[in-house]
Amino acid sequence: MAYSQYVNVDDLPRPEATSLPTDLPPNSDLNKMKKYVRNGKWTLAQGTRRHLWKHILNISYAKVSDCPAIETFRAQKAAFFEEQGQERNLRVPKMVQGDFPLSIYHLNKEGVTSLQVVLTVISFTYPQISYCPLLAPIASLCLHWMTEEETYAALCDLILKEFNEAYMMYLPTNTVSYTALCNSLLPLAIASDPHGKSFNNMRNLVNPREQLSQWIWWIFRDLPLSYLVRIMDCYLVEGLKVFYRVALTILQLHKKQSNNNALEEDAIRNFIKNLSSSTTEEKFIKSVYKLKAPTRDEITKAVEHAKELARTSSNGSHENGGHHQSVDTGVSMGPGNSIVLETIKSNIIDQEQLHKLWLWLPPKSSVFQPTLLYQTHLDGFNLSQLYRKIESHQPVILIINTLNKEVFGAYISVMLKERHKYDKGMGFFGDGQTFLFSLSPRTAKYSWTNRPQDHGSSLFVSAQNERLVVGGGNHEGVAIDWAMDKGVSRTCTTFNNPPLCSTPDFSICNVEVIGLRDD
Repeated sequence: MAYSQYVNVDDLPRPEATSLPTDLPPNSDLNKMKKYVRNGKWTLAQGTRRHLWKHILNISYAKVSDCPAIETFRAQKAAFFEEQGQERNLRVPKMVQGDFPLSIYHLNKEGVTSLQVVLTVISFTYPQISYCPLLAPIASLCLHWMTEEETYAALCDLILKEFNEAYMMYLPTNTVSYTALCNSLLPLAIASDPHGKSFNNMRNLVNPREQLSQWIWWIFRDLPLSYLVRIMDCYLVEGLKVFYRVALTILQLHKKQSNNNALEEDAIRNFIKNLSSSTTEEKFIKSVYKLKAPTRDEITKAVEHAKELARTSSNGSHENGGHHQSVDTGVSMGPGNSIVLETIKSNIIDQEQLHKLWLWLPPKSSVFQPTLLYQTHLDGFNLSQLYRKIESHQPVILIINTLNKEVFGAYISVMLKERHKYDKGMGFFGDGQTFLFSLSPRTAKYSWTNRPQDHGSSLFVSAQNERLVVGGGNHEGVAIDWAMDKGVSRTCTTFNNPPLCSTPDFSICNVEVIGLRDD
């Protein structure tokens, strides 16, 4: 089947025979996946994307436990809609509020309802997201080939990638980052054309930044759908960098074909809407990747500069329909119910790192109130004392600061008092929600590899009197000794993490443990 049940098939090209994509590279091999999707020639009428996009986003249906996001969606949908009544609660969340029409991609009535359901559940799963208008069009496109729960899982994957600096940018999730996205094209366009052959008249425009500020909607609102899905194939692998390539290509093609060199937004939009009359999908995609695109560092620099301008002009807040949503402050959950991260006065991590860490937590844990359970400068460097203070709490976050100023740790999803069942030997316990993370000098989350057939991939936590270990199999992911002055970090099978510090053995400066309580 080429299309899902959520689209008006009469408005789309006649379905073609569907075949499974062949020779799919592993989704973990970024370079091979980039080459594969860039060279793909799948039409809109083929059902190939039903398999391709789920492969890229690692959505598995072998069993629900293989894809925790699907299990979360089912539980939250049941709790929010089935228990409270769908008609009363169904709405478009304020975090995606904008001018995007929900039926723009030929979604039928059932599709629009499913889109609202998915976006509502996302808004409750990630209360940290204050403003993300791109979620609506991306979810709409996913619903062409995916179920509700698969679409939810796809959005979760993109959101988590956005908050992991090991990946390229994927989604702006607050007003400042969205405004920065909108305002970052102009400097990149000028920088990509130092001799002024293509974009020299930009400098002469009245308020050129404003003229180009809607560029992301050139892609999602104006680009023909058959062109857009080809771009989406690449975006799911490469992130926002693809959209910058597309926008710069549009500017160049428009400049070549424009009689009066007009770069005003209305002229550009008209050109995009009629793009199929001037170039084929295949030629357009080739133009996109023939372009000398800005590097990741150049994009990051332009975005960070635009963020500073946005913070200055907006004072770091967004007023949205009478509901004030803070940007990069407390994690808002709506009026009368909020998680206040500012109450955590850590000696190791700052508020920005704490927010980054919070966005990695499982959805159920991220809505619990944090509290500091243990700090070595107050409670001492003693593993037995640490166990006494934290072992009845679940979950907990272990944060380590080394003498080399590295910061890393572990989210431990189970109570450490489970250790008493394993007084003899090095017994491991825990579950797949446990993960390792690094906050300095690099920022990354290392989740469970989920290979049940390999015993070494399920060694989560060992808490013996002389040693606390998180992650096993071949080596220890993170371990600290009984005196809490020394530790090790190596690549372990459970999380497939790189060593979290510059040398396998590290000396500890400080340790803190944050507990999460359901108030």
